Amino acid sequence: MNYFSNALSPFRPFAFSLFLLFALSPFRLASQGYEWEYDPRFPQSMPTRFIGLEFAAQYAMHTGDLAYFEQLVPCCTFSDGTGFPLRLSAVAEQWVTPTLSVQAGLGVAYQSAEFVSDQQQAPFEDGTVLVTEYVLQTSITALSLSGGVRQRLFDSFFSVGLDLRGNVTIGSAQTLQERVVSPSDFTFTTNPPTQVYDLSGTMVIPDVAAFVLEPALSFQYDIALARGSVLSPSVNVSMPLNSLATGQSWGYLAVGLGVRLSRGF
Repeated sequence: MNYFSNALSPFRPFAFSLFLLFALSPFRLASQGYEWEYDPRFPQSMPTRFIGLEFAAQYAMHTGDLAYFEQLVPCCTFSDGTGFPLRLSAVAEQWVTPTLSVQAGLGVAYQSAEFVSDQQQAPFEDGTVLVTEYVLQTSITALSLSGGVRQRLFDSFFSVGLDLRGNVTIGSAQTLQERVVSPSDFTFTTNPPTQVYDLSGTMVIPDVAAFVLEPALSFQYDIALARGSVLSPSVNVSMPLNSLATGQSWGYLAVGLGVRLSRGF
């Protein structure tokens, strides 16, 4: 519980700000959810369709069972890691009622992760014990398609949304390194000597998943700008329904912030 509490702590000020915006906002909505008056002399219909761009950045807590074998001998297992997912999407939204909308998006998602193994010990004849750890760094780039709904809450500009994303992998990379923890003066016999040994070409994850389903929950606040524009900051949570690796266990829980700029038509 402390682990999740510490991970979520950077987002608490933003969430509190959103709450204040919601609490102090007017509780009256126009017919399509926004209050614009183009001309007080002539009645005009308000836009119900919106298109825009959305950017989101998250902090992800990864869990897995990713085993590394050194010359067919089990060496270590990567079970916990962290990462910083990024997402840029074009989003189309249709308000079907004054408080309910459906939306679809198309964009690119980038998922990075770093795992650090348990420390490994190797005793020397002189009694010195070499302590090292393995560091696995991964990245996945995906084409992301999404669809979902958004519901306004309590007759306000605050809303909750649920999306289902389909992430199609278009690229991936991974690196593995062994680095010295102690003694501080030990170096590997490389040229030049170094305390970080690059295990180039080593594949801890032979295959990443070609397709990942990822539901996402978001809490959003809409700020109506001039002439049909809307700025929408949000807090979002997401996690995959299937493993990110083929034949291996790998998942995450991601919490982050997003912002969308939309234009009605």
